[in-house]
Amino acid sequence: MVVGGLVEQRKQLTSFDISVLCLELRNELKGYYIENIYHPEHSSILLRFNKPASPEKHLIVEAGRRIHLTRYAVKKPPKPSLFCSSLRKYLINGIVEDIEQPNFERIIVFHVTKGKNKFKLIFELFSRGNIILVDE
Repeated sequence: MVVGGLVEQRKQLTSFDISVLCLELRNELKGYYIENIYHPEHSSILLRFNKPASPEKHLIVEAGRRIHLTRYAVKKPPKPSLFCSSLRKYLINGIVEDIEQPNFERIIVFHVTKGKNKFKLIFELFSRGNIILVDE
């Protein structure tokens, strides 16, 4: 939006933005395994993905605000939070089977399989947002 000749930065992603991001993330990350997870700030997580014979990828998610791949170094805390430790327990070495946007909502769901277990890592990209892990 342009206000008084200045471009105003949007604070949240639209459903259309998320639809495009979801397609891009599916193309980039499907088949990758989750190598590590970090909790650099209260409302954000960083996921590191890997796949044999493919480049390592990093995804930053800030609940309610943004989700994108990054090449920039993100400062990692010296000790993982309890939330981060829980995510690591269930998701490290899990394979990204699919990424979807249910019902054109401002939500992205990562379907992750680890052994015989299947999980959904849900990112809410509206309001204050949440990052939720559930089993299927």
